Parts: sequence; structure tokens; C-alpha cells
Amino acid sequence: MSTRTNKAMSGIAGAVALAAGSQAYGISLITAPANLASTVGTTTTRGWDVNGDAINDFGFTFRFPNTTGATGVVWQGAMAPPTANGNGVVGYQGAFVPYATNLSFGQNVGPTPPAGASFRTTTQTVLASIYRSGGVPSGYGGFYPGNTNVGGTAPGASHGYAGFRVGTGATARYGWLEVTITSSGFTFGQAALGDVGEAVQAGVVPEPTSLAAIALGASVFLRRRNRVA
Repeated sequence: MSTRTNKAMSGIAGAVALAAGSQAYGISLITAPANLASTVGTTTTRGWDVNGDAINDFGFTFRFPNTTGATGVVWQGAMAPPTANGNGVVGYQGAFVPYATNLSFGQNVGPTPPAGASFRTTTQTVLASIYRSGGVPSGYGGFYPGNTNVGGTAPGASHGYAGFRVGTGATARYGWLEVTITSSGFTFGQAALGDVGEAVQAGVVPEPTSLAAIALGASVFLRRRNRVA
């Protein structure tokens, strides 16, 4: 086989690999957690194995004591690593607890968190809650509509993307999870994880149809160039 043909075949093979899926771009869709419904007067939990190693990398907790007195939690949804293993959630420190940042579509999740935010590695990072103080209920967290949302590009909303890190240092991987949280509990949409050390953009994954079109175009171009040469 000639050198010219080898180069063409190599290029076509690369195009085929590109069409094979989003891994060629360093990010892949992963299985999101099952939805977590709330029940008044109880606390419910859900674990999440992000990288498929049969170990939960994060846990979700929904408390619904429904406090009606002067002070206390009405409901609260949180996300956190189950142990101090370096995993973290993009968020910010509030007056008493850390809160998760609600990332807008396309926001970067990588080694450098959004301005004002950091990777929260504690056992509780609140996505949204309602807390009574002096008998008055107030909403908190980046996933509560209209609330402070440090590091986000817009005020808080019940729907958005939670950014996260799995691992630390040279082995860290970054990803995002589509979340909706209300007094009804957690509803999860898509989730994605990048390759080691690579930043990802919240909500963004390559579309297989677009990749296939790119691959087809590249293959045709390479074949035509081979004939002309």
C-alpha cells in the first residue's frame, strides 16, 4: 500500500473514531442518579457512582421536617461526597453552610472554578432550601429561584447544572449533572464526565449526528484528495 493511501486511510480511521461517540471529544454522557422524591416529615437519600467503579462518589439528601415554628428547616436538598476523598461540588460558602452554584448552560467546569466559587468537599453542600427565621421562611442556595448564586451567570433557579470534581490532582476528572429541585424532591436529567484533567461545559455534549456528518465529510475529502494527488 502506498504512503499516500496509508495517509488517506489513517485520516479516514480518525474520522470514523470521531463519529464513534463523544469520547473522541474527551467527554461522555454517564448514568444520572434516579430521581429522589420527598415525603413530609422524613429524610431521604440517594447515592451516585459517577465513574462506574461500584463506589458512590456523591450522595444526595433531602430533608423535609416542614418546620412551622419560629426557626428551623422547612425543606432542604444537598449533594456531597460521602467521605473525605477529594471529590467536590462547585459552590460557595454561605453564612452557616456551603451552597452549590447553579451553573448556566455552557459554563466551564474544570481545574479553575467560576469566579467566587470553589470545590466544596464537605459532607453537606446545599443546593436549595427553605429556612424559617423569626417565623419568616426564606429560600437559600443557587438552586432556589432568584436567590444568590455565586459563580453562576444568573440568579438562582430550580433547574440548572451542578458542576463537580471526582478525584484530586493529576487524576481529577470534571463533570456536570442536570438538576431540578423543589419541595417535591430531586429530578435529574443528563450527566456527563470528562477525561482526566479536561474541562467540560455544563450541559454540552457533542451530538452523534453532527459527528457522523463531520466524519463522512472528512472521508469524502480524503478520498478526493487521494485521487487528485
